[in-house]
Amino acid sequence: MKKISLIALGLVAGLSAVAQPNVVKEAEGLVKGKKFDQALETVKPALTDPSTMNTAKPWYLVGKANLGIWDDVQVRSITPGAAQPTPEELAAASRALVEAYNAYVKAMPLDQLPDEKGKVKPKHTKEMRKSIGENYRSYLNAGLNLYNVQDYPGAYAAWDLYVNLPNDENADPKAFVADADSTVGEIAYYQALAAFFNKDFENALNKVQKAIGLGYEAKNVYLVGLEAADATKTTAAASEFARKGNVKYGADDISFLAGIINSELAKDNYPACYEAIGESFSVAANDSIKSLLYNVKAIVNEREGKIEDAKSNLSESIKLAPQNAKSYFDMGRLIQNEVAAMEDTADDATRLNVLVPKIKDAISYYEKSYELDDTQSSLPQYIYRLYYGLDQNYHLGQEYADKAEYWKNM
Repeated sequence: MKKISLIALGLVAGLSAVAQPNVVKEAEGLVKGKKFDQALETVKPALTDPSTMNTAKPWYLVGKANLGIWDDVQVRSITPGAAQPTPEELAAASRALVEAYNAYVKAMPLDQLPDEKGKVKPKHTKEMRKSIGENYRSYLNAGLNLYNVQDYPGAYAAWDLYVNLPNDENADPKAFVADADSTVGEIAYYQALAAFFNKDFENALNKVQKAIGLGYEAKNVYLVGLEAADATKTTAAASEFARKGNVKYGADDISFLAGIINSELAKDNYPACYEAIGESFSVAANDSIKSLLYNVKAIVNEREGKIEDAKSNLSESIKLAPQNAKSYFDMGRLIQNEVAAMEDTADDATRLNVLVPKIKDAISYYEKSYELDDTQSSLPQYIYRLYYGLDQNYHLGQEYADKAEYWKNM
């Protein structure tokens, strides 16, 4: 009985060895008949069977079928009267294009193995290398398709082929002309965005650096670089992006200055903060930017304990840009903090003649800030508590009780 079982097992193994080449041949016929999805399903067993998985033909057919899927969708998209592919269909075709590249890369070394006579006679390598090169810009478009459906890893992978193809030995360099470095740099930046949205901050940082190295230095490149550097706690890179970004774009955007200030405040390096702010003032494009700079300077003053200087700078900020809601808020906050520091030890005369006017001033600044920007969801509660204090703690009358109730319900 054992002998029969062993014979049967050997027969099954032998049938399998014959079956897989037949599967490959069937898949080849399906590819020629443009039945690409069927071909991919048919050839699948040959990709894992020991008798065929280390031969070039199954992987070549996988690449060929996937390219057919991509090409069919592209033809539909430019054919008048044809049903236009949906974003999901474009994305599926784009994934097929990337899979075609991967399959060809798997097939090429197998296609160059010596035959039984020891001779190397590649059958498909030339075609595969040419096809990879010819799809240079297709990889760019595939990345866009995948990005549009928020497949960020897929977009990153497709764009990686485009960005690196000029140095890819798997591509025939005669089959395409590489784009200018600045164009490639822009796509590297898109890769950084895709990585960032996928929370792959390390690769986002790497691609920002590549984009800048290729000469693509739009403002958003530096902004994304700052975010990625902060996420990876790469302080040297964050400092570099902040300083370079501030030199290029600081005249009309203080985002980069904020990065510098945060870095220097972490070290209590106040002179460096003021120096950076001074440099930004020298190139500030307009009063609105100068107003923001005065606000930043006030924050540094406050951190250093120079409250009167902070209030003075906030006054300058408001004078230059009366619509700057943040400066009104910060002024109210500083005054409220002053009151809180004095309230427990103040005598009655001080409470009435000093603290009450300060509280009213704080309220005025807060109310103006909220008038300018009513998205500050916690601010009404600040105002409510101050009015409530004037009613309950200072006994200023019903008017303040009514105002407290009004802001409580905001």
